[in-house]
Amino acid sequence: MELGNVHDDDDDGYVNAVLGNGNDKELDLSEVMFLHIQHYSNHPNVALAAQVLLDELQKDGKTIRGHKGYFSAAKKLIASIYMHEGNLFRFSTKREYFTGSKRKQVWLTPKTLTLFNAMRDLGFVEIVQEAVAPYRMKKNKQQASEAKGLTAVYRATEAFHTLLHNLTPQDIEVDTSLPRVDLKTADGSVGELTKGYLNSTSYQETITILTNHFNLLSQSSIQTEDGNPLPQGHMFYVRKFKEDLDKGGRFYSSFVNQPKEYRLGITFDGEPAGSLDYSQLQGL
Repeated sequence: MELGNVHDDDDDGYVNAVLGNGNDKELDLSEVMFLHIQHYSNHPNVALAAQVLLDELQKDGKTIRGHKGYFSAAKKLIASIYMHEGNLFRFSTKREYFTGSKRKQVWLTPKTLTLFNAMRDLGFVEIVQEAVAPYRMKKNKQQASEAKGLTAVYRATEAFHTLLHNLTPQDIEVDTSLPRVDLKTADGSVGELTKGYLNSTSYQETITILTNHFNLLSQSSIQTEDGNPLPQGHMFYVRKFKEDLDKGGRFYSSFVNQPKEYRLGITFDGEPAGSLDYSQLQGL
């Protein structure tokens, strides 16, 4: 969706956006997806944009430690924003979410936060709506005590896309160095996998299965309803546990968060997808 001017009249979780065709449309920002940093690219445009970010961090005689690490993190951030479906994405810049016990995702690192703030300073991303506290949400007459807050919503700017003018989705790769097993604590923060589990047969089998599954899907002809290739990020599955390795263990990718119409619109070698939903499934 190409957006023009965006304006917000109150804090109810909606904005009015003037689209590229001049029409005014109300957007429900509560449905905007979080940015997942799970892509990478060595394309010259991405490398150039990454260097621009590092130059911003080093201006006025400043220095950064770990230049190589920052350069790699910058390319991941840039590629992930480029590949994010839709022009809007949610992203928090609260420092506490990028380190320590409150970190919610493995890719939320201090380097990522520093680089994202540099993108804001350079005008590569701009805020569409500031974060909204839970008590200020009024969607559908929901009681303030029951409402959930809204993380800040951003969009990539024309300046960002101009830097990447020769880039195509085919130039972007999934960051396969990301963990394939995710353990979350009771409050949803990133947990640490034990050495015993990392050395176990169960862990090795999980890695093998998910790697083979990703390779199979990425080498297949899978298209969305509009005829475009299914983004590889949707094919990268992770096994998720909560609190301990005895709870959960479901396989997850960003594909499962897509609307039902999107999921059922994909095709495999031109054949439409199907879906079976079982309320209960007993292995007897």
